[in-house]
Parts: sequence; C-alpha cells; structure tokens
Amino acid sequence: MLHFTITYNGQTVEIEHSGGPFEFGRGPKRENIARHTVNDSYVSGNHVLVEEVEYSKVRILNLSQRNSIRLDNNGAINIGASIQVSLPVTFFIGETFIKIEFIADEDERESDGESEALLDSMESAITLNPGQSSGSLLDLGEAPSPEKLAVWFETLIAVQKSAGGSLEFFQDTAKAVVNLIGLDRGLVLMIKNGRWMVQARFPDEDVENREFSMSVLGKIAKGRKTFYQSGANLQNESESVMGIEAVIASPIFDKADNVVGAIYGVRNKLTALSGSNIGVNPLEAQIVQLLSSSVSAGLARQEQEAEAGRLRVQFEQFFSADLARELQKNHKLLEGHDTEITVLFTDIRGFSRISESLNPRETCSLVADVMEELTSCVMAFEGVVVNYSGDGIMAMWNAPAPQSDHAIKACKAALAMVARMPAVQERWKNKVSLPV
Repeated sequence: MLHFTITYNGQTVEIEHSGGPFEFGRGPKRENIARHTVNDSYVSGNHVLVEEVEYSKVRILNLSQRNSIRLDNNGAINIGASIQVSLPVTFFIGETFIKIEFIADEDERESDGESEALLDSMESAITLNPGQSSGSLLDLGEAPSPEKLAVWFETLIAVQKSAGGSLEFFQDTAKAVVNLIGLDRGLVLMIKNGRWMVQARFPDEDVENREFSMSVLGKIAKGRKTFYQSGANLQNESESVMGIEAVIASPIFDKADNVVGAIYGVRNKLTALSGSNIGVNPLEAQIVQLLSSSVSAGLARQEQEAEAGRLRVQFEQFFSADLARELQKNHKLLEGHDTEITVLFTDIRGFSRISESLNPRETCSLVADVMEELTSCVMAFEGVVVNYSGDGIMAMWNAPAPQSDHAIKACKAALAMVARMPAVQERWKNKVSLPV
C-alpha cells in the first residue's frame, strides 16, 4: 500500500492508496485512474503518474507538457520522462511537496520472530524441468550419493525444456519443489501490478489458510536472497504460517535483475512430526535456489526469443533472410559509417497517365503488384530496400553489410526487374494499355 503526503500552502493532506496507478494534477480525474487534484497554479492539468512496479518501488512518470518534477536530491524528471525509485521518495511539482511511502498490508506486517539463514543469490542459469520422478532429499539426509545428485540435476535440466513462462513451465517447477526436495507444497508466485500472485501450485488443491507468508516474501524482495527456516525458528506463528513446520522462498529475477517472483515451499507440521522437527536444511535450500535460477533463466530466454522474433520480422521486411540473420547477431552493422555503396532507383514508366485510366483501388493494386516484383528482385540479389515512395523504390548494396561485388549485384537486380515486367503487363493487359 502507498501512503501519500501532499503539502501545499501550509495545508497537508494524507492519502492511502491500495493499488493501481495514481495521478496528480490540476485537471479532473481521467480514464478511471485514481487522482488527487492539486490547487496549485504552477501544476499542470496532468502532471504526475505514480505506479508500483515491485515491492516498495514505484515508477514516477512526468505527464506535463511544460513543467519538470523536482526531486529532493536536486535531480529532476524532465517532460515525458520517468524513473523507478525505492520508497520513501519526495518530490515537488510547482509549489506542492509530495512524499510517497510504502506501508505493508496487515498480513505483510506479521512478525514471525524467526532467525534467518540467508544464501547469496546464484547466477547459474540452469533451468529446471521436472520430468522424471526422483525421490526426495528427505530420504537422504545431508550427504546424497553421486547417483542421486545426478538424478536431481537431470530433473533440473528437464524442467528447463518446458517453454519459459508457460503454464506447464510453472507447474513443473511447483511439482519439483515437492517431488525433488520432499516438501509438502510448492508454489510459483509472480508479482503482478505490485501484488504476489500464484501462477502454479502443487498439489493443486485448496487450503484453509493463506498459502504463503507476506513477511517471508517481503524479506526475499528486499534482501534479494533465499530465505529458509526450520520449525525451531517458527515459534511466533502468524495466520499465514499456521500449521507450517518450515518455509523456504527463493527470488526469481528478470533480465534486468529485478525481483519479479519467487519459488515458495512449505513443510507441514504433520509431516514433520514423523521426522522429528526436520525443518529445511541448507542442501534443500540450495536446490530450491537452483530451481529459482532455472525459472529466471527460462523467463529471460522467453523474453530474448520474443525480442529476436520481433526483430527478425522487422528486418525481413527490408533485408534478405541472410542479412536479417546477420543483423540479429551484430547490431553494430546498423551504426553509421563511411563506405561506398551502390544505389538503385526505380519508378513505374508513365505512371501518371496509367493512373488516369484506373480507379483508386486499381491504382493501388497495380502499384502493390509492381512493388512486390521489384522487391523480390532486390532481395534475390542481397540488396536492401531503403524506401518506398509512391510508385518508386530506393534500394542499396554494400551496406549495412559489406559486399565486394555490390555494383554487379545491383545491376543484376535491375536486369531481373526489367525481365519481370512482361508478366506484370500480361496480368494488367485488360486495364492498362501503356507499357509498364
């Protein structure tokens, strides 16, 4: 929950905001976004947008078209710019002072009184894939055999084969927390709109109490480390850990190294009674941390593949398939540099007179037909379409990638274009009498 303190002209207003974006400005509320109207003549109609991006961190966007936002550290958020900052933060718009603080929800303020064991976050990108059944660490104590270790790592690698970010990927991860490590319940949680949301659970069944402890999740979000506890350290029970002998949570990071989720596991007291207060040991914590590293790697892989797909589609609109692949590998090819190039210009002969005999739809169809033929010739000889302009094309060779025979390729493309025109003429002979 966010707490705003707004001070203007000696008067202070305090607002608590439970979730979603929040705006400040002189103008009226818009698009159902929560807003505080500021009666400051130096404040723009729409001036500030604040939205929670993760635990105790917000993004502040300057909506104003003429005024900056002044920060208390003498910095500024310029027109149209935004920053992400940890709370608390203070800033000024016009003559109005605004302070934003983070207030934990009631269940986030629980005080477990636990003593913590912390592990540094691992950078390993092993991705998990729970495919095979592997026995539990519970059966092994703290000295697993080499064979058993091999099974664990096979399971981790297997989980990695699931599509990152898919429902199957999250479900396999939650299942591995139970089957691989021997906990009673496994969860995969992701932060959505500033809230922890369960993406997958195993076993997938309802529970009476809250599934996870907000204080534990708050610790890993703030400390960016794995947190685990034995039953001996859970003396001060709160509602969210009632009936739980031990908990473990490990953060999931995105490509920018922000905490975006967690792997969460619990061991029930009923189970623990048979094992005499077994809690969670360091070896189990390391395996959970490997699982969370695998999820982080899977999400990063998914984002990278999606970005590569978008770039490939964009490049292939103007470049040959081979050049598009080369540009994906080496973006520096798109940087400006001095080089000799061959440029080809084309347009449709007599286009003005031809278009006079066609209606608008037919004119567009003719141009599209010709452009398709000309473009395919450019691509066939490894050229780059620089621009389409009306009924013409501009193409070039020897950039962005070097081509020793660039002039020859351009000439071959031009000859191929001329050779394609009789076929176009044949398709349009009933509507176009002039040569294309």
